[in-house]
Amino acid sequence: MLVLPLDDSLTMQWQAATGEPFSVVSGYCVAPDPSGRARLCGTQGMLTFDERMVALQLSQIARGVRYGGPSRLTMATAISSWRPAAVVIAAGSISALARHLTGYFGRPTAEVGSVLGWRLGR
Repeated sequence: MLVLPLDDSLTMQWQAATGEPFSVVSGYCVAPDPSGRARLCGTQGMLTFDERMVALQLSQIARGVRYGGPSRLTMATAISSWRPAAVVIAAGSISALARHLTGYFGRPTAEVGSVLGWRLGR
C-alpha cells in the first residue's frame, strides 16, 4: 500500500492501527542503499529521482503550496517502481491532492470519510 503524501510516521501508524498484514511503501526503516551502505528509507540515496519528485510534488500539493503535480510519465515511473496494490490518502475528496490523484488514477475505488483509496490492477 502506498500512503500519500509520503510520511513515514503516518504510514507506519496506519499499518499498526489496522492490524492487517500488508506491506507499505516507505515507513521508518534503515536498509542497504544500492552500494550496500545503511541508509534511512525515504532519503535521497534510497529513492529514485522520479520517486523523489512524486513525493516532493504531492507533498506540496497536499500543503497547498503547488498547483501542478508530477507529470504522467514521472508518476507512472514512480508507481511502477513502488509497485503498490493500492494507493490511499486521508485528505478528503475535494482536496487538491484528491483531485490530482483522481486525474491520474480515475475515481477512487473506496471512500470512507476523508479517506480515499485506489486499488491498482497488478
